[in-house]
Amino acid sequence: MRKSIIAFLALLVTATIWADDYKILKMNTPSIKIGKHICKSGDVFSDQDKILWSADKQAIKVQNLKTKEIRLFVGNDFFTKKSTSIKDYYVKTNHLSTRGNMMTLDEFAEQLPDTLYLWDDITMELPFAPEDSSFFFIEYKDKNGSDRKSMLETTDDSITVSRQSFGADEDRDEIAVSFHFHDGLYGEDSVLKDTVRIIMIPDIQ
Repeated sequence: MRKSIIAFLALLVTATIWADDYKILKMNTPSIKIGKHICKSGDVFSDQDKILWSADKQAIKVQNLKTKEIRLFVGNDFFTKKSTSIKDYYVKTNHLSTRGNMMTLDEFAEQLPDTLYLWDDITMELPFAPEDSSFFFIEYKDKNGSDRKSMLETTDDSITVSRQSFGADEDRDEIAVSFHFHDGLYGEDSVLKDTVRIIMIPDIQ
């Protein structure tokens, strides 16, 4: 009995050591229940706390207080992956940081998700710094069915998809896009991923 109690206490201590805290930076509802508390912008919670989403497009932007990483989490994404907490979500999505690892363009393309949730900006780390004449772009059909191309903002280590990437189409609920890379050295375009769903997240839910 004594050994069981000691083992249980050790497990609790280990869980506490490995727990990360998150601060809510922004949300599109007045509040959200996380764990036993009704949370608002500025509140802090543990990655082990259960998040009780009330709608598919309910969203919170949070910052990991240990790593300073900022992430957007959306109700529908948690529902789809049957996740209850941030820790559970990361386990089920095998979330790993790739910064500092050597990756090929093909490996980067494989990591592009099938669905992206766009609230303000989506920034994705790149495996390499593109040449000055190289760039990333997306293709999609506008609301009239015409083909559109939009160059993505690119830095040495990331690309950014924003609402401005879609011009007059930014008010649509969902847009199917394909990601491409233009190699300026060889003057060639390559498809990174054929279809990615961009789901627009409203400011007020």
